[in-house]
This record gives sequence, C-alpha cells and structure tokens, in this order.
Amino acid sequence: MYKSYFHNGKLTKETIEKKVSPHTSIISPKKIVDINKLLNRVKLEKKNKKKENLILVGMVCFITTIIVAISII
Repeated sequence: MYKSYFHNGKLTKETIEKKVSPHTSIISPKKIVDINKLLNRVKLEKKNKKKENLILVGMVCFITTIIVAISII
C-alpha cells in the first residue's frame, strides 16, 4: 500500500519504479507425486538414523570400556 501522506502526492522516479510489478515466470505443470515413495524414503531415513545412533553408542561404550580397563591395570 502506497502511503501518499508522507510524499504529498508527488510521484518521483523511485515511486514509479516501485509500482512496476516484476515479470512473472512461467510455472511448470504439476508433477505427480507418489505418496508411497515418500513414505518409503522417510522409513529408510529413520532406519539409517537408528543405525547411526546405535553405532555411535557402541563406539562410546567401547571407548569407555577401554579407558576403564586401562585405568584398572
């Protein structure tokens, strides 16, 4: 919304340029999305995340065990 009460109704080069709308681009037609593919991708990502977390916890436990074993000896 143009606030003319600050500009006293005068049109300047800047206000004229602001009023020009940008060119719109052509929108490509909609693509068909298979919900089963999306759900399978989410399931695989969750499965991979669980594997990563399990490996991380295993490594931490292994390192902790080694440090405790070394400190006991």
